[in-house]
Amino acid sequence: MQGGGQWGRFHRITLSELRDTGARFFAWLPPQLPGEVMCGKDGQPLSRQPEQRHGAFAYLFHDDPLDFGRGKGGSGGACLDRYFPLVTSGQAVKDMRQVLG
Repeated sequence: MQGGGQWGRFHRITLSELRDTGARFFAWLPPQLPGEVMCGKDGQPLSRQPEQRHGAFAYLFHDDPLDFGRGKGGSGGACLDRYFPLVTSGQAVKDMRQVLG
Protein backbone atom coordinates (compact mmCIF):
# COMPACT_ATOMS: atom_id res chain seq x y z
CA MET A 1 0.00 0.00 0.00
CA GLN A 2 1.97 2.88 -1.25
CA GLY A 3 1.80 6.55 -0.41
CA GLY A 4 -0.36 6.29 2.69
CA GLY A 5 -3.45 5.32 0.70
CA GLN A 6 -4.53 3.08 3.56
CA TRP A 7 -5.62 6.15 5.55
CA GLY A 8 -8.64 6.56 3.29
CA ARG A 9 -9.91 3.25 4.67
CA PHE A 10 -10.50 4.57 8.16
CA HIS A 11 -14.06 5.39 9.16
CA ARG A 12 -15.33 7.27 12.20
CA ILE A 13 -16.67 5.06 14.94
CA THR A 14 -20.26 5.93 15.77
CA LEU A 15 -21.18 2.99 18.01
CA SER A 16 -21.29 4.47 21.52
CA GLU A 17 -19.95 1.30 23.16
CA LEU A 18 -16.75 1.58 21.11
CA ARG A 19 -16.49 5.39 21.36
CA ASP A 20 -16.81 5.11 25.15
CA THR A 21 -13.59 3.04 25.16
CA GLY A 22 -11.82 5.91 23.41
CA ALA A 23 -11.78 4.38 19.91
CA ARG A 24 -12.28 7.00 17.19
CA PHE A 25 -11.65 5.26 13.83
CA PHE A 26 -11.68 1.72 12.45
CA ALA A 27 -10.66 0.07 9.20
CA TRP A 28 -10.64 -3.33 7.55
CA LEU A 29 -7.15 -4.21 6.33
CA PRO A 30 -7.48 -6.78 3.54
CA PRO A 31 -5.21 -9.82 3.36
CA GLN A 32 -1.62 -8.84 2.77
CA LEU A 33 -0.14 -9.75 -0.59
CA PRO A 34 3.43 -11.10 -0.76
CA GLY A 35 5.88 -8.21 -0.86
CA GLU A 36 3.24 -5.61 0.02
CA VAL A 37 4.25 -3.07 2.66
CA MET A 38 2.28 -0.40 4.49
CA CYS A 39 3.66 3.12 4.16
CA GLY A 40 3.21 6.21 6.27
CA LYS A 41 1.98 9.56 4.99
CA ASP A 42 5.55 10.35 3.93
CA GLY A 43 5.49 7.39 1.54
CA GLN A 44 8.14 5.48 3.49
CA PRO A 45 7.50 1.92 4.75
CA LEU A 46 6.39 1.78 8.38
CA SER A 47 9.15 0.59 10.73
CA ARG A 48 6.84 -2.16 12.02
CA GLN A 49 4.65 -3.93 9.51
CA PRO A 50 1.32 -5.42 10.64
CA GLU A 51 0.86 -9.17 10.30
CA GLN A 52 -2.35 -9.40 8.30
CA ARG A 53 -2.04 -12.57 6.28
CA HIS A 54 -5.81 -13.14 6.37
CA GLY A 55 -6.83 -9.52 6.93
CA ALA A 56 -7.28 -7.50 10.10
CA PHE A 57 -9.37 -4.84 11.81
CA ALA A 58 -7.55 -1.71 12.98
CA TYR A 59 -8.73 0.76 15.62
CA LEU A 60 -7.35 4.25 16.23
CA PHE A 61 -7.78 5.99 19.58
CA HIS A 62 -7.06 9.58 18.55
CA ASP A 63 -9.04 12.20 16.64
CA ASP A 64 -6.70 12.72 13.67
CA PRO A 65 -5.84 9.47 11.87
CA LEU A 66 -2.70 11.09 10.40
CA ASP A 67 -1.37 12.43 13.73
CA PHE A 68 0.39 9.81 15.82
CA GLY A 69 1.29 12.06 18.72
CA ARG A 70 4.22 13.68 16.93
CA GLY A 71 2.42 16.85 15.90
CA LYS A 72 -0.34 19.21 16.89
CA GLY A 73 0.74 19.15 20.51
CA GLY A 74 0.89 15.37 20.68
CA SER A 75 -2.67 14.13 20.50
CA GLY A 76 -3.30 11.46 23.07
CA GLY A 77 -4.47 7.97 22.30
CA ALA A 78 -2.01 6.93 19.59
CA CYS A 79 -0.30 4.59 22.05
CA LEU A 80 -3.60 2.71 22.30
CA ASP A 81 -3.95 2.09 18.55
CA ARG A 82 -4.42 -1.61 17.82
CA TYR A 83 -5.05 -4.05 15.04
CA PHE A 84 -6.57 -7.48 15.34
CA PRO A 85 -5.52 -9.94 12.62
CA LEU A 86 -7.83 -12.73 11.59
CA VAL A 87 -6.36 -16.11 12.40
CA THR A 88 -7.35 -19.57 11.34
CA SER A 89 -6.81 -22.95 12.85
CA GLY A 90 -4.37 -25.33 11.22
CA GLN A 91 -7.22 -27.54 10.02
CA ALA A 92 -9.06 -24.61 8.46
CA VAL A 93 -5.95 -23.72 6.47
CA LYS A 94 -5.61 -27.32 5.26
CA ASP A 95 -9.27 -27.38 4.26
CA MET A 96 -8.93 -24.09 2.40
CA ARG A 97 -5.87 -25.35 0.51
CA GLN A 98 -7.83 -28.43 -0.56
CA VAL A 99 -10.72 -26.33 -1.82
CA LEU A 100 -8.46 -23.86 -3.64
CA GLY A 101 -6.23 -26.59 -5.06
